[in-house]
Amino acid sequence: MWAFHQLMDIFAEAVRGEDARLRLEQAVHGVDSYDEVALHPVFSASLAEAGFGVLRETPYPTTWKQKSWRADQGNGLPLPRQRERCDLVVLERTGMTLADSHAIEKNSRKVKAELAGTLFEQLLPVTPVKPASLDALAGECQAWTARSSNPGETAQAKPEEALWVEIKVLGQYEFADGVPVPNGAYASRLVRGVVSDLAKLATDVSISHSAVLLILFAADEEVARHDVFQAWHRCLDRDLPIASPMLRVVPISDRIGNTVCVLTAFSMRAT
Repeated sequence: MWAFHQLMDIFAEAVRGEDARLRLEQAVHGVDSYDEVALHPVFSASLAEAGFGVLRETPYPTTWKQKSWRADQGNGLPLPRQRERCDLVVLERTGMTLADSHAIEKNSRKVKAELAGTLFEQLLPVTPVKPASLDALAGECQAWTARSSNPGETAQAKPEEALWVEIKVLGQYEFADGVPVPNGAYASRLVRGVVSDLAKLATDVSISHSAVLLILFAADEEVARHDVFQAWHRCLDRDLPIASPMLRVVPISDRIGNTVCVLTAFSMRAT
């Protein structure tokens, strides 16, 4: 469903364009000073321009069900700030919304609480309903309501249909207390960051399409390529089913020692 080659070209052009903009403005810091959050709007704008829908800092769809939450939180559900979030969620086209099982469950409990003790309580299902069926039914009701009130509104995507992307930024040279220095944790963070985010994505059963996008700022392309594939092989040594990485290389202005940005998509191999 998802053409990673096309998306990687979009991400690469986004970095290229941002580097050019900063160079034109004669900015003090370059694109290699950006962290994950600073890159969110850069990538989001490029994806939207290409016709994709994109959501930032979106809660994971079903991992909240795997934890126990304090009953005194009101409805026994996690608060929005307690849910793990994914950096970017890409949808098939602009204007689409994303179904959220947490919102569906919250609304379902609210309706049951409001009907409790009334004559309408008898209308509630007596026999247990499978969560999957309940989610599907509630999703259809939400979609129908949206279409009725906004006939021109586009469709709602299921979590399984979206592309979930975690972003990791790493540089051979980074700023420490405002001073550019060699990154002493470069090698360890290269593997640890990719593995931890892949694990998060793989844990959620409602995520079918995902990738970790590593934004690597390095002194030169040869070093960056070598390090990326070394990281991949270390993951394979741990018996992680990771597909061959997909790379794009973008030259950037040398401000602190980094001359290239190597964008790499890591994804789990289909089983």
